[in-house]
Amino acid sequence: MTNGEPNKRESIVDSPWYWAYLFIAAALAILFVAQGRIRSRQAQIETKYQGRQRAVRTLSGQQPDTPLSTPSNTLVQLWPLFVTLTVLLCVTGYGLSRRWRISRVQQGGGQVDRVQQSAAPSLESSGRES
Repeated sequence: MTNGEPNKRESIVDSPWYWAYLFIAAALAILFVAQGRIRSRQAQIETKYQGRQRAVRTLSGQQPDTPLSTPSNTLVQLWPLFVTLTVLLCVTGYGLSRRWRISRVQQGGGQVDRVQQSAAPSLESSGRES
């Protein structure tokens, strides 16, 4: 509904929710594909840090007691990124679907209202029987 054209339907790509959803989905896919390389690189970085810490302890006469990192056992994990991106993907997916439904209703495709109205009585009747 831009420029006074009420019959023209907005494209889904005009929505910022679409672009947020697209980029978050791409980031999640890239993170999933590259997690092996990221874990091995993180293990290398942590091993260098732990080696410096062990050298300082050895010079000060103490015995180093921390185990070195491996790709499967690092201090910094990837799961917080997966969880954050998954939550953001769900939020943007909900925002996108809500905008799409609102756009359909405003454009005269009120099928969403009819579906919701037909589902509501069945939910009420099932709730009364139990």
